[in-house]
Amino acid sequence: LGREAAPEFADLLFDRILRTAAEARVAELTQAVSREAQELKAEIADLTREQALARLDQLERLLRQLLQQAAKLGEGELAEFLNQRGDEMTSLVDEIRKALAEGRPEDAQTLMERLANQMQELASDMAEMEARKQEASNELAAAMDAMRDQLADLQKRQEALNKATAEAREEHGQALDDAT
Repeated sequence: LGREAAPEFADLLFDRILRTAAEARVAELTQAVSREAQELKAEIADLTREQALARLDQLERLLRQLLQQAAKLGEGELAEFLNQRGDEMTSLVDEIRKALAEGRPEDAQTLMERLANQMQELASDMAEMEARKQEASNELAAAMDAMRDQLADLQKRQEALNKATAEAREEHGQALDDAT
């Protein structure tokens, strides 16, 4: 890469690193939310209403963290996907809370199963998206390596041409410039 392009390349690389770190945090939170939902689904029937509500609050906090982290991703397929799914899951959490508050534990359990399944699907979808992104990233890295090699080759040829031109000027003097 030329000196002019180096700062732009560094900025792009830095942005890519930050986005990758944010996406990794989103994937980590997605797994945590899914695990928490699966645990609550398995235990909700054996919990008191207060215990179930406390665990639901914990799940909701994790979900909120996930959605906040997704918002940091800015625009894009992943952020849009998470926002849409997040709204659906937040609505389900509210329905579960309402069912528990109204003394309908069977409904709460049914809704919790639905929520846990959605969370599991989200985690699976995230894993698939990450795999696709990794594949695309690998392809992009290979293309960038090839471009860097082509640019290095072009730079060597340019230097050789400059050297040959300088040698020709030395050998032929002003006559070479006058001929062009």
